Amino acid sequence: MSANLQMPLEYPDSESDGFLLMLGYDATWTHRFCGPNLTDGGECPNCAKPLLHVASLNTGDRRISLDAFGTGFVPLLYCWRCNLKLDFLTYRVDCPSNRIELLAYADGNADGEVYPDYPDSFPEAPAYLVRYAAVAPRSQKEGIGHHDRYCDDPRAADHRVRGPMFATQESEFPTCISCGREMAFLAAIGDMNLDPRGFTKNIGVRTYYFDCPACRIITAYHDCD
Repeated sequence: MSANLQMPLEYPDSESDGFLLMLGYDATWTHRFCGPNLTDGGECPNCAKPLLHVASLNTGDRRISLDAFGTGFVPLLYCWRCNLKLDFLTYRVDCPSNRIELLAYADGNADGEVYPDYPDSFPEAPAYLVRYAAVAPRSQKEGIGHHDRYCDDPRAADHRVRGPMFATQESEFPTCISCGREMAFLAAIGDMNLDPRGFTKNIGVRTYYFDCPACRIITAYHDCD
């Protein structure tokens, strides 16, 4: 994954802390966490099963600057069943038609499932965003790991949208394969969900998502502390 990479930009400290993705309803904008993959074109090309639907972000929530994708939801997808997870997963999103087009991924199905009886989807929940700065003391804004204690819902403790990456390893920002510009950090999703096994049974795993709104492209990869 070292090709076509740039180091992350520096972020100012005031309005760029980003948001926590919390489970529950919001009076204004509701997002989706887990549940079935409902996107057209959302099948894994390696294992011929639905790509895992990790979350969907509502483009109407102007705080996270996804309106260029069109009206609807930007799906955050991945696959833990095959070699797709070994390199960048890149896809184009058409929100109004709820369709994605796979653009780049790692071939091969030799890696197998993470654990036996791995599901096609995990239990769904509505989700909303709360500003990170509103719930996390300043002393916890550097190097946050999977052991976060500031969040009321531990299953959402390390699911973040926008702001800094807080990466567990050296951060890498991909460049857009269409226009060549550095992509923006969109989300970091930890291992916890409403299934007690989690996505991988490894609480140190995070999946990172980046976006190029101009090209309507998402790129994802994971790391583990």
